[in-house]
Amino acid sequence: MSDPLPQLPPSRVNRARSGDGVDKEIWKPSWNCFCCQDTGRIHPHLVRLVIPEYDCDRDRIPVCQRLKCYEGSKWMHLKDNLDMRLTAAICGELDRISREDWNNTVKQKFLNIQELAKKMAMPNQIYKRTENDEREVQLRKEQVQFELDNFEAKEEEIFQEDI
Repeated sequence: MSDPLPQLPPSRVNRARSGDGVDKEIWKPSWNCFCCQDTGRIHPHLVRLVIPEYDCDRDRIPVCQRLKCYEGSKWMHLKDNLDMRLTAAICGELDRISREDWNNTVKQKFLNIQELAKKMAMPNQIYKRTENDEREVQLRKEQVQFELDNFEAKEEEIFQEDI
């Protein structure tokens, strides 16, 4: 009889998290190169800025050649299937465009959160009372106080009658 296979616990993906439990990547990505996101392969949406009719299922793989990004070298074993026409200058520009898009996305996300916070805030924090509103509130307050005082007085009279 053969030995049973060992039972191993799951190996969880180590996600970049900030101290408050929110994914760090939403605010600051974990990669260094925005052109290829540290994969060495330029993302198709960026490639289409240079090669408009690029089809990732049909065309050669465009490799990142941005300065200080060495991830493209991982793909060199596929030399006949690589598109090396996107130079370091082009990759640098694609990196800049992608960084700008990322920053705009983060700013928009921040604005959306701010807007949501304003909507969820207490009404008197959003709406500022006018003088007229303030007078009306004071009149209502006095009326309620008057009714409350009269109710307590009537209740006391009824209590005295019962004794």
